[in-house]
Amino acid sequence: MLVQPLSMSRAKKTLLYSIKAGKNVCLVGRPGIGKSDIGLQLCDELAYDRIHFSAPSSDPTDLKGFPYFLNGEARMAPFNDLAAILSVKKKTIVIIDDVGQATMAVQNGLMQLLHGEHVGGHLIDRSNLCFFLTTNRLEDKAGVTGWNAALGNRMAIYHVDFELETWIDWAISAGVTTETIAFNKFRGHLLQPPARLPFIPDITPRSVTFFDDVYRQGIDRDYLFDVCSGFLGGGYAAEFASFVDMFGEIPTKEEVLMNPDKARVPETMDGKYAVALMLSRGMDNGNMDATTTYLDRLPKEFDVMAMMRATTATQKLTKTKAFQQWAIKNSKTIV
Repeated sequence: MLVQPLSMSRAKKTLLYSIKAGKNVCLVGRPGIGKSDIGLQLCDELAYDRIHFSAPSSDPTDLKGFPYFLNGEARMAPFNDLAAILSVKKKTIVIIDDVGQATMAVQNGLMQLLHGEHVGGHLIDRSNLCFFLTTNRLEDKAGVTGWNAALGNRMAIYHVDFELETWIDWAISAGVTTETIAFNKFRGHLLQPPARLPFIPDITPRSVTFFDDVYRQGIDRDYLFDVCSGFLGGGYAAEFASFVDMFGEIPTKEEVLMNPDKARVPETMDGKYAVALMLSRGMDNGNMDATTTYLDRLPKEFDVMAMMRATTATQKLTKTKAFQQWAIKNSKTIV
């Protein structure tokens, strides 16, 4: 059977149709590419409540309730996540991670939760619930042991893969450093690693972000390779350390704004992209004239990229005289 993975951005838009109709969905893909994040973003965009837990850390009792006797009758007492699911009062997405790593007993328990009318004698409010599952693939060597086909028949299943531009958009909004974004922009192949090896760090969008959390706190240059290699491996760390050395040679934002006509322009394409991205993240009405003057000295695609990102983040910039002059000058490019 042919499986054509969706890009992350396309998957998000595709899932909206099923989620709005109250249908359950499952995203299948390698670890660390942002599958769960799509579910969280959908909750925010739709203003739905969310319940979020991991299937491998659950057992069947978590999904049916704890058995007890009352007046000689056996009953099931829901607790924790199940209690929250049974008490929803508004539209809610239940995000369940790593279902393929869960035991078959847990997967069997999920079948009733996803499609039955009752769990442990308690009514399920189907009108307000939608389940969003994620799993890795067998070939990812991430602990997936099997898949209950009957469970899969209770949802729409979409395969997804990493998409660099979508990650860059997210990284900018999440405050990832300019160095990390620019480095990965021109080395996207590093985020498509070979087969996983035991006890060797995997290069994924998640691990890149984890490292960037450390990097932005400041790392002595002598320790940069060592710290980075623990998160992303030696090959990535060596290239990143060299890139950081190059990045230190690009002009600072202050240098550009003080002398946009003469501030140095990086020789490499990734350096030019980095300075354009840097300028896009701090553009305002006070520095638009100087910024557009410098951007005009860069390749047109970086000039346009910087302006589009800046005006998307701060739409009032489109009302400035500097932007309007820029738009007229670049009208043939941006149409």
